[in-house]
Amino acid sequence: MGSRLIDYAFLNSRIAGMYSRFLTAEDVQMLVKAEDVGDFFRSLRKTSYSEFLSGIRPDEISAPLLESVLFAALFDCFQKIIPSLKDENDVNFLKQLLLIFELRNVKTIIRGKITGRSSDDLRRDLINIGKYSVINAEMLLGMHDLEEVIAYLEKHPSVGDIIRFAYERYKKDQNLYVLDSSIDVRYLADLYRSITPVNAYDRGRLKKLYGTQMDLNNILWALRLKFIYGVDPREILVDLVPEYYEYDEKFFKNIVYEMDIKNVFAILLKLPWTKYVKQEAVTIGDIERGFGLYYRDLAFNMFRADAFSLSGVVGFLFIKRAEVSLLVKILEAKEYHMSPEELEKGMQVQK
Repeated sequence: MGSRLIDYAFLNSRIAGMYSRFLTAEDVQMLVKAEDVGDFFRSLRKTSYSEFLSGIRPDEISAPLLESVLFAALFDCFQKIIPSLKDENDVNFLKQLLLIFELRNVKTIIRGKITGRSSDDLRRDLINIGKYSVINAEMLLGMHDLEEVIAYLEKHPSVGDIIRFAYERYKKDQNLYVLDSSIDVRYLADLYRSITPVNAYDRGRLKKLYGTQMDLNNILWALRLKFIYGVDPREILVDLVPEYYEYDEKFFKNIVYEMDIKNVFAILLKLPWTKYVKQEAVTIGDIERGFGLYYRDLAFNMFRADAFSLSGVVGFLFIKRAEVSLLVKILEAKEYHMSPEELEKGMQVQK
């Protein structure tokens, strides 16, 4: 235990330094007010992300490239943390977390195969995972079509179940959003199961964080399938990840068999994250933002309270990922020429 405390004492110091480089509210406002993707790039160079932007020429600037840069910055935090850990279960769990970068590359390649992008074009948007990579991205890039890529991935021990689950959903209506979300949903369920080997102190905290996220993702998935895509309730229940943390199958049946979305919102607004959602004119987007703020605060409390532990480290990485996700949303808004006023109405800006 003494050795473990020494490891985490060193890590706490390193993480405190990385935490000090989080963007301020002023930084975020500057990015929100950027006129376009090029202006977003110039504004981002004035922040702590500038070190990841060196070498990018003005003619290379694009939203996909900048998104890959933002995820590279997140990956850099993992690279600085994992070598400092000695406990095998802690390291294995963080490596499972690292799979998000591999899956992002997989998503990029799959979308590219569907939309007909060239391998050279796709390669610029991939994250270099180095020694932590478990999938041969170059092999995937060289494959002729989507079916060949999927066939390879479905047999892969690390991502096979995830891709098989997501691709089955995608084939129903050929919707890229469904494919993307399905990969995330199944990955989170697998991540939740991988918590079991860690020590008891961290296990309960990590299960609360990721179990809550898994439940809330299931709720969002049910809402979209029911009220946006009009999917039959019985099919929705089959499509949900069959692992629940706090809300059981009866709870989800009450959502998917309810005909009026206002009645569903009345159920949801009784849950613990109510304070994060406005009480009038509620939308699915409001629910999603409320969820995001709720489990971001769960992670922040872990980061602050669980020093010298894996859950404290994971809390930090979780809120760092939340920052990157926020920046990606702002970047996407710039790509589609959304005004700063529209952007601020459509999302809750980080404080």
